[in-house]
Amino acid sequence: VPAPGRIIVLQDQQILADYLRQNIRPGYCPPGVIVSDNGCVPQNYVRRYYIGNTVQQGVVLEPLPPYLAAQLHPPYGYYYAQIDNDIVLVNQQTGRIVDAVNLISTGY
Repeated sequence: VPAPGRIIVLQDQQILADYLRQNIRPGYCPPGVIVSDNGCVPQNYVRRYYIGNTVQQGVVLEPLPPYLAAQLHPPYGYYYAQIDNDIVLVNQQTGRIVDAVNLISTGY
């Protein structure tokens, strides 16, 4: 079982970073949200996940677009999902988040 940390392979990191750069534009947010290091977030934003923890109750794991998911290679027993502006790698059995890619980690 992988330990929390850099588990997402480099190729997937690059694909996910490109996706985030193209779809989340720092510096511009619609009314009612603010600019943060992670893109646009609600004004009273509280981080909704932590690497090494299970997905919190009430947090929705959004599926990735099919064209994006088809390019990725998560480790066996894991899947990618999106929480807010971040892509997370989740253990299918435990719901534990073991890694993530976000605008900060992409160097953008």
